Amino acid sequence: EIMAKVRRESIPSLKALVSHVKNYAGSRTVEERLFYTDNDIRAFLAGMAVSRLIILQGMSGTGKSSLPRIFSEAISGFNRLIPVESSWRDRNELLGYYNDFNKKFNAKSFTIELYRSGKERCQEIPTFIVLDEMNLARIEYYFSDFLAILQEPDHEKWLIELVSSDMRTLPMELPESVKAKMSKESPSIYSIWEKIERSRQGDLKAETSDDDKERLTAYLDKLGQLTGAKDLIDGRKIRVTDNIWFVGTANRDESTFEISDKVYDRAQVVSLNQKGRSEGNYQRTPQKYISVSDLIKLFDEAISKNSIQRDVEESLDKLDTILMDKFDVSFGNRIVTQTINFAAVFVAAGGELEDALDYQISTKILRKVISSDNDEALLELQMAMAQYPATVKLIEKRLKELR
Repeated sequence: EIMAKVRRESIPSLKALVSHVKNYAGSRTVEERLFYTDNDIRAFLAGMAVSRLIILQGMSGTGKSSLPRIFSEAISGFNRLIPVESSWRDRNELLGYYNDFNKKFNAKSFTIELYRSGKERCQEIPTFIVLDEMNLARIEYYFSDFLAILQEPDHEKWLIELVSSDMRTLPMELPESVKAKMSKESPSIYSIWEKIERSRQGDLKAETSDDDKERLTAYLDKLGQLTGAKDLIDGRKIRVTDNIWFVGTANRDESTFEISDKVYDRAQVVSLNQKGRSEGNYQRTPQKYISVSDLIKLFDEAISKNSIQRDVEESLDKLDTILMDKFDVSFGNRIVTQTINFAAVFVAAGGELEDALDYQISTKILRKVISSDNDEALLELQMAMAQYPATVKLIEKRLKELR
């Protein structure tokens, strides 16, 4: 199935990708049709370029959980929905538990999907692990390990520790070729193996120290002969590979938790505030394929060749001045960099710079002051942000609440 996907027609540009996803979603059977605006898809795509965690927020019925699924289908990727439960209090609820009795790790479906997606044959397939209703529990409790590692620029450090100790064990038997190699290369290590074999056969005098077992374990590890936990790093860590994006859907009601600044700053937020409507004239579109390497290459080209960086920086400097002057609040370099890269991909995908800035300001920056009671400062901010409709709408809503 994977190889069949690889042979499908590929997608040459970000603009073509937006058009393809939109037409694929809108041209399905009547029961399966989904409608998204170009900017919704551009925002999702640009979000993929700047963060491995995308939060889709908005009212129920706006297509939050459907967007990553339909996007994945359109490009021949993988998609897995993981429902978040309100009882989740720590990482074990997401990843699973180590059973000391049977010495096995009882993995949750999230970890199984993470493991499967990291297999070599899957690493060119775009994969979306969707945490549905992500804020039913506190995200920074159960997802904290991922929030930390995904900030690492070195992707080799994207490792999640499942347990604190190596879950691999010594094998009960070894191939004759391995024993011959060990006997020739390291007779002292081979003698340790012989002691263990005699001990298993009931020889009470064949004692082996913990240090000797560690020496043997290290040797057999190099030969790939340890039992259990294969494909884990050091027998205890799982890798987050470059083909994986985490997508969280978020509602705002009395049953959910407020998403913290820590999460918002590290994630890319896409707001879906109204149910999609048909724009008509959708072209019947079959699935196509884009590899992870080609997708990331399109992102990198858009970011490296962008001509809008100065405009973005000037707009953010103006906004930062207002926030400092009127609210004594600022935003960090991470948001500036995210906004520059987000805007570059959004514009390369056919969007307008003002729309890209409106997305970022309304979802990532405005939340730092939107709860303010200073109506005069909010009014000045509204006037300064007049070219950004979504931002103005949020400020208007807050001003009405204060009247």
